[in-house]
Amino acid sequence: MADPDSLGFEHMGLDPRLLQAVTDLGWSRPTLIQEKAIPLALEGKDLLARARTGSGKTAAYAIPMLQLLLHRKASRADGEARRGGRDPVSRVEPPAAAEPAAAGLPGAAGGGRS
Repeated sequence: MADPDSLGFEHMGLDPRLLQAVTDLGWSRPTLIQEKAIPLALEGKDLLARARTGSGKTAAYAIPMLQLLLHRKASRADGEARRGGRDPVSRVEPPAAAEPAAAGLPGAAGGGRS
């Protein structure tokens, strides 16, 4: 029998897509490790947990991580809509890092045998 005081997935503040995925997997109630770990992880707390194989540790880790990724994606999309464009993208590569790689390639500028 389920503990009436236990916290269900629907009461954890999860994204509707995660709730749908949990339902699609046939999970009606979180396991003990999920019930205890997910809310703490959603608060940004560090966790160290030990539980038996098959107890739901992977989901207890993955669900909050997916929640964070979905939230960040939504936040980024909201920011793009307000700015009317995409986030600026840049790639910085120090010149010294590129030179040794090119030095050993035949025909590359500054290196190799011709």
